[in-house]
Amino acid sequence: MKFISWIVMLPAALLAVALAVSNREAVRVALWPVPGSFETPLYAVVLVAVIIGFVAGGAVASLSAGRDRRRARQERHRAEAAEDNLSRLRQDQAEANADQRRSDAA
Repeated sequence: MKFISWIVMLPAALLAVALAVSNREAVRVALWPVPGSFETPLYAVVLVAVIIGFVAGGAVASLSAGRDRRRARQERHRAEAAEDNLSRLRQDQAEANADQRRSDAA
């Protein structure tokens, strides 16, 4: 898995460096509801937009997987309860069989 991570991250890092080197021109950024503007390199604007998109996508994926995680947690609790019940029933059966053997032997 680490190898795949390196295969993906290395080209992404190289693209980020190439973007930063080739887009050093200053651009004026004005955020509409906020008065005023500021100048920043173009690569900074692009990288911030990509990072915001990545974080937003991760948040949406995490929120949408919440229902599945909750269901898995409930099923795990049901399985644990069933295992406890089965263990208790096996113990009761073993005790009943031992009592039956004792009464048969007497």
